[in-house]
Amino acid sequence: MVALWDDDRCAPVQLRVAEFAADKLADTRANIEELSTFAAQLQAMSERLEIESVPGACSGACVCVDESATTQTVAVSLGTLPSATVAIACTLAATQVPDRIQQWHDVINRATRRTLITHGMRLSFRFDPSSSARWPNWPRKSRHVAFYTFAITIVDGRADLDVTAPPGATKLVTALFGAPA
Repeated sequence: MVALWDDDRCAPVQLRVAEFAADKLADTRANIEELSTFAAQLQAMSERLEIESVPGACSGACVCVDESATTQTVAVSLGTLPSATVAIACTLAATQVPDRIQQWHDVINRATRRTLITHGMRLSFRFDPSSSARWPNWPRKSRHVAFYTFAITIVDGRADLDVTAPPGATKLVTALFGAPA
């Protein structure tokens, strides 16, 4: 961009800024749509949680468990889909990388199965909404690898975490999450 600015011609700069603005506008609209869907899900959950809780320990009868969700497959996005222009790069400081890899390995070690999927890996975990067992502690700030896409599907006592990357970066998914097992 600086090289274009120094070129003494406005048209290439204007074109590049217009392309950038159009890309960001498209990303913003996609984020708004995703957040609107998420807001509707949270609203429905809030309405269910206004019902008085059952006495005793949590179970399948709790209002926090949406019985209809146990028979449906619902993918929950943990971030936005990367655009075609997202750089295949980690923005963590080099000193932070070993800790982040260890955090992911802690999650991976709880998986019951790893399966190759198109452009990525599916990690499967046991899931019982009435169990007091803790869900894996996902590494926070996954935005440091913006080219990864994360989606969780919960169905039939199983939670699947799908991690995908653009076609040129699928080897990075396997490098971090390991071979199918």
